[in-house]
Amino acid sequence: MSKMKELDEIATNVADVMRELLDKNTEWAADGTIVDGLSGDDYYEAINYIKMLAINKLYWGDKSPLVDELQNKHES
Repeated sequence: MSKMKELDEIATNVADVMRELLDKNTEWAADGTIVDGLSGDDYYEAINYIKMLAINKLYWGDKSPLVDELQNKHES
């Protein structure tokens, strides 16, 4: 197996674990908040939005252009 293919497999495995942890931790963090009062598509949309923001904050830190853009879009 080539080095790049092996690195890709490692990254895939890490991403799988991180996705599972992100799902569980996002739902845990939303418990008891306004998100917890949502149902159906509204709930899943809010959870996915939180996960997307969290991923962007991990990548960009506090200087995420996407986070600012999304927050401004949803506030208007």
